Amino acid sequence: MAMLLSVGQVQGICDPTNTANVWIANHQGVDVNAILFRTLPFVWGSVVLGLGAAAFLFL
Repeated sequence: MAMLLSVGQVQGICDPTNTANVWIANHQGVDVNAILFRTLPFVWGSVVLGLGAAAFLFL
């Protein structure tokens, strides 16, 4: 479950077809892929931390 929650952040936050990301991109006048590339490194970091915490707690 911890793995699904951690990895699900990538789709929930960075997905370029996410409705909220499309609205924000249109409002700001930027390409939706720009939001993807700006948020992806931070989300990868949180995913690695989440997977590490799950491995430490449940193994």
